[in-house]
Amino acid sequence: MSEKTNISRNIKNLYLDPNNYRFIDNKEYIKVDDDKLLEDRIQARTRKFIEGKNQTNIKDLLESFQANGFLDVDVIQVKEIGHNKYLVLEGNRRVTALKFLQEKYKNDGDIGDLDPAIFSKIPFEIHNKNDIAKHKVIMGLKHINGNKKWPTLNQAQLVNDIVSGYDNESEGERFAQSSLGISKAKVRRYIRVLKLIEYYKKSDYEDNFSTDMYSLFEEVIKKPIIKEWLGFNDYTYEVSNKMRLERFFTWISPSEKTEYNEELDEEEVVDIQDPIIMRSHEIRTLAEFINDENALKKLEETRDVSKALAVSAYVGKSKFTEALNSAKSDIHNAILFQEYLEDKDIESIEQLNENIQKLLPQKVNISLEKNQHISAIFTEGTREHFSEIEIVSYKHFRDFRMNGFKRVNIIAGFNNSGKTTLLESIYFLTIQNDISRFLDLIKLKNKFEDELSPIWLNQILNHKISLKAVYNGVQNSLKVQNKETEEEIDKISYVSTIEILSAVNKEENSSKIHLYSNKKPVLHFKNIKYLCFSMFKSPYFYNHNDLVNSYSDAVDKGMDKKIIEFLQKIDNSIQEILFIEKEGIKRFIVRSSKYESSRDITSFGEGLQRIFEISLAFASCKNGVLFLDELETAIHKSLLIDFTNFIQELAEEFNVQVFATSHSKECIDAFVKNDYEDNSELMAYFLENRDGELKYKYIDGNRFHNLVESMDLDIRGDKSE
Repeated sequence: MSEKTNISRNIKNLYLDPNNYRFIDNKEYIKVDDDKLLEDRIQARTRKFIEGKNQTNIKDLLESFQANGFLDVDVIQVKEIGHNKYLVLEGNRRVTALKFLQEKYKNDGDIGDLDPAIFSKIPFEIHNKNDIAKHKVIMGLKHINGNKKWPTLNQAQLVNDIVSGYDNESEGERFAQSSLGISKAKVRRYIRVLKLIEYYKKSDYEDNFSTDMYSLFEEVIKKPIIKEWLGFNDYTYEVSNKMRLERFFTWISPSEKTEYNEELDEEEVVDIQDPIIMRSHEIRTLAEFINDENALKKLEETRDVSKALAVSAYVGKSKFTEALNSAKSDIHNAILFQEYLEDKDIESIEQLNENIQKLLPQKVNISLEKNQHISAIFTEGTREHFSEIEIVSYKHFRDFRMNGFKRVNIIAGFNNSGKTTLLESIYFLTIQNDISRFLDLIKLKNKFEDELSPIWLNQILNHKISLKAVYNGVQNSLKVQNKETEEEIDKISYVSTIEILSAVNKEENSSKIHLYSNKKPVLHFKNIKYLCFSMFKSPYFYNHNDLVNSYSDAVDKGMDKKIIEFLQKIDNSIQEILFIEKEGIKRFIVRSSKYESSRDITSFGEGLQRIFEISLAFASCKNGVLFLDELETAIHKSLLIDFTNFIQELAEEFNVQVFATSHSKECIDAFVKNDYEDNSELMAYFLENRDGELKYKYIDGNRFHNLVESMDLDIRGDKSE
């Protein structure tokens, strides 16, 4: 049974923890032995780490203490180290802030409404030695799943320490999984990534490691083909191909460019080149050609992942084209001499025909002629957009109703609360019976780069989807069902039929697709009518065609210059962004005053790319709806206030209703801290899953603004409630 003691002591009796997990990503961090924890120089260094330059890391706490006094909301937790001295386990930032304010008070500085008596009676909770493991779990719940997340590297180290506290690794994994509420796969991924990072830190490149490289190693662990190439064993963590591992390290590390110096008679470093691979999406691209040695050599020669991929794809395409041309020539010659055809040749020709049929693509995401069959119901004069929705059934939603929507709607909530599912539901209502776009979203979400498997699709669409809504004052509905058709069709290799039934103001439309295990699916529809223009943007999948179409729409509407002006606030060197096609490769290039020649947009960071993509989408969604899943992902928190203001501005200009999910308080608060002139068109919702029952709370923009300003309201509430 856990034993805890609640007491209070003078702040001088509290010592900061030099081995706090938040320091792991600090390059100056060195693990401190227990016998040196209390040394003055160690404590001074620890305080410096926590405070940051000019106390920037504790500024929020300083302002809070001076404005509200000491609020004993989160209990400071310590362990006793003897002689009336205590090491802080949880609450190091608060203790640091109080130590700073105590010094300020001693020097006759203003400490606001903070009662100086607190310095002599800091309340805290003592954990005995047996509670340390449980304390790590408490830290995990707050800093892995809670609202005060650590960088992923720090999270991984904590999980690894919890697991390694058990003699039996499997028991440790099960404990971490159940106590932290994370999946076994995530626990193991944390550990595997750390083990791979350990190899890097033991290599000649260890000085180059930084926290932001964690995503590179994580992406490697996610890619079985790269792990196989390295010979990485998921269970022993051994790497069998050390030469390849070393080669991989050269791609993710800076390299020195040298020239021979005749005077010194030695090689001299003249330039430091950036790593070839710097972003996680480049690891995903690397996986496409990791077993193509020619492409890898091109990668090292050009230091460009895109060029290496192009070479790899080109090699395959060349071989295919050569074989196809040869087959065309041979068939042409056979036709010329078909008078010599004999009965025994017919079977060979039939077999040849079957093989040719296998070459034809069998895509489920069927392309439709939009100008012939597809039309939008609401394109002009949209005033209300969505005012209410009802999810009768979709995934874990049942008879769920939500209303009160405004132009910009923020959906807040913790992980697995249903935020993305809610967005998908509303998006499906906008596309109505457009089955191609319905399947496209499923394809993108599940990372299918080519075609969907009919067998797999039949398995995941095993529950009926039923949705209702009011859009622009008009009732509309959507039903998706997967069933065996009663039509008289060819049932050889037949799997099932997916049918979409939609209705807008009693006008009904339907579409259906018959799935087969070994032949092209068959699509049936009379008309495809979607509700309005819409797009679904997620940081976890990428639709190049959508981006190109958005760019075209933005240029047509004269919006591209406005986006460039905003991006210049982020990087004032940007002059122009252009879409080009060169050697069959379509891409966006950036003209920048930093560089003599144009650079691919991927050179400018994932945050800028995401802002560019989201901003363009408004032009394509004019008078419609834009869905932004996990808005804050890849965007630095310092940009959120300006970007949320830009989102509200574009939403008003193009009459676009926005639904944006987020579990970041900084992102949510940015919408009311950005000084946008009209908060009446803003609504914030908190979605939560309580024991399988989905509930929501909401607050309008003006009241939300006032409460954030006055009491720093966190709409997400307390996850522990």
